[in-house]
Amino acid sequence: MNFDTIIEDPLQANVERTIERVAIRAIIMVNNRILLIQSSRGDFKFPGGGLEENESHEECLIREVREETGYIHCIVNDKVGTVTEKKMDEYINNALFQMTSHYYLCDLATDEKQPYNWLGTKLN
Repeated sequence: MNFDTIIEDPLQANVERTIERVAIRAIIMVNNRILLIQSSRGDFKFPGGGLEENESHEECLIREVREETGYIHCIVNDKVGTVTEKKMDEYINNALFQMTSHYYLCDLATDEKQPYNWLGTKLN
């Protein structure tokens, strides 16, 4: 399964500049459970984050999974899709914020335990 989705804010009039950010996200499943991280805003998200200059998607994912979860043995597998979100920037007037998130299936190479909640799911 692959996906390529664009989510747009309908209020994009008077855009004077676009602020672009690229994020790389890990979909990690173990025993039919998905690892999600609770953000500072209280919502849940896949582990991952911003792509740094001269960093590959794989390097970014390994770094972000380690920083956000403590898991140090992340194996990056297939890319499953991209989501691009476009909305008016919360901090800069007349600016469009565009976040492109690339999602990869990942595995953990060890049985190391970390204090995170895993979301249970039933897969067909």
